[in-house]
Amino acid sequence: MKYNSIVTIAIITFQSKNIINNCISSIPKNYKVLIIENSNSKILKKKLEDKFNNVYCYLNKNNGFGQAANIAIKKIKTKYIFFINPDVTLRKNTIKILVNTAKSFKDKFSILLPSEKREYSNKIREIKEIGASSMFVNKKEIIKINGFDENFFLYYEDTDLSIRFSKINSKIYLVPFAKVFHLGGKSHDNNYNFEIELSRGWHLMWSLFYFKKKHYGKTHAYISTIPLFFRYLFKYILLILISKNKSRKYKFRFMGLLNAYFNKPSWYRPKC
Repeated sequence: MKYNSIVTIAIITFQSKNIINNCISSIPKNYKVLIIENSNSKILKKKLEDKFNNVYCYLNKNNGFGQAANIAIKKIKTKYIFFINPDVTLRKNTIKILVNTAKSFKDKFSILLPSEKREYSNKIREIKEIGASSMFVNKKEIIKINGFDENFFLYYEDTDLSIRFSKINSKIYLVPFAKVFHLGGKSHDNNYNFEIELSRGWHLMWSLFYFKKKHYGKTHAYISTIPLFFRYLFKYILLILISKNKSRKYKFRFMGLLNAYFNKPSWYRPKC
């Protein structure tokens, strides 16, 4: 079997120039890699395409992970797409194991997840929620549900995907003996750590409310998030004179919720 003819690697990047090389280097050179570069960096595109013969970098405006992932889904022609974060490196034979597993299931799955940690059982098992740094996607199945919900800029898009797959009875499986290493929170340049942290706080809260409203109704969304809103507002006010940076973190969290309450889109973008 020519594994590289049926799977393409997709990586969504934003200010990832200091970490992406390690990620790409862990991918066997005979696999095509599509990078969707959300910071629209022509310099990064040139460097990556010059250095790696198997890489094509598509420049994109930063509209979030889901929108970029949908671009990848449209562009990639192979039957499987292996999405990995820029701060992930693959272990030996990870892709082959996932492809063989897909074949053993006769493509009756939506997503296969490799393991990021030590597993006490190598038994493949069904799981209900994604929440991972990498996912091996059956393209036919993700097209059935029209891909990612692009209203999410960041956070909860994978949980939303899990619920929508469950509604069409399309299964998600963890494959424990397919291994990846995930650094975690290192997918961007360290120079932008604080700005990215502010953005994450804003979008975490916006996406939480939107997710709850979408799947459980507006009343549930308000009731379950109002305590968070007042907690973060109180901490913001309390910390104004003590620590400006800590104060701003809480401000961005309650502002994310406030914008969601007023039905505004997930408009905030990190200033990078």
